[in-house]
Amino acid sequence: MAYAILGNPRPQFLDSSGDPFASGTLAIQDPADDSVKASYPTAADADASTNGTSASLTLNSRGQPPQDLWGKDGEDYKLVITDVNAAAVNTYTNIRLPGYSRRSTVTFTSTDATPTVAEGDTFITAGTTAITDFDDGQVGDTVRILGASSITITHGAPVSLMGSVNFDMVAGDTLTLHMFNDQVWEEIARTTADAKFESVTAFTNTLTAAENGTTYFLNLAGGGSTVLPAPAIGLKFVFIVATAPTTAYTIDTSSGANIMHGVHLDIVGELVYATARDILTFVANISLVGDRMEVVSDGTSWFYTAFGGADGAITTGQT
Repeated sequence: MAYAILGNPRPQFLDSSGDPFASGTLAIQDPADDSVKASYPTAADADASTNGTSASLTLNSRGQPPQDLWGKDGEDYKLVITDVNAAAVNTYTNIRLPGYSRRSTVTFTSTDATPTVAEGDTFITAGTTAITDFDDGQVGDTVRILGASSITITHGAPVSLMGSVNFDMVAGDTLTLHMFNDQVWEEIARTTADAKFESVTAFTNTLTAAENGTTYFLNLAGGGSTVLPAPAIGLKFVFIVATAPTTAYTIDTSSGANIMHGVHLDIVGELVYATARDILTFVANISLVGDRMEVVSDGTSWFYTAFGGADGAITTGQT
């Protein structure tokens, strides 16, 4: 919210005899360099930077300015009163307006692609308009955002997201951002709702980076292939055998790239290390319900850990 520069109601100025200082002028300046600085007739105008007045104001017969004087939150102002001969009568320096009034939780405007974060640090999305930036942030700010519906937070120069991909939030998802450098928001955490758990009953299942963080329950005895997206730092997926396969389940790298490295452990305690692979297989008629694999990317490769409940339940290879 904005604030009145000299308070509200409108102030009255008196001359040395105690009479209204009629026909005097009021100039509003920046105290840093005495340059002309805009004031606004209403708080809404100050918030929106509309209908600003930069010219000196002539005081009326009551010694009052002809309109209310509103300024920007957290900014400094200097006021100079002059007489009809332009001689300074009074000067008010370093008038500091209060900072933004912070509320515990603020709901974004539903159609705003660059909503302000000036009034709080905890926010709720509204509508479906994709968000590309957050206005009025300062270095050191941390904001937390709760998804109230399906909405996209766009990765780009103003907002740097994990995996360098957009975050398609659904109701219940959260996103935490911090401004380490001026006008650049960096993702530091996110949580995802139940939509990040998927029962896979149709193959081939080709994943995208937007599905980052999803756990997949492999639920088709006839098996099939899940293809990972291109590597991007921070991407992470989990695969759990929910139906024992009679035809193999495979996890494949995109384009057959030999960039999968890691270890898997089976029921007999055999720890197997593999490098430069492009496929991991939950073997048909051997892999059991509960076998699992997790893969994480550093932006170049995929690193996996896997566990099997039977000897030979998991294999890796190059195709």
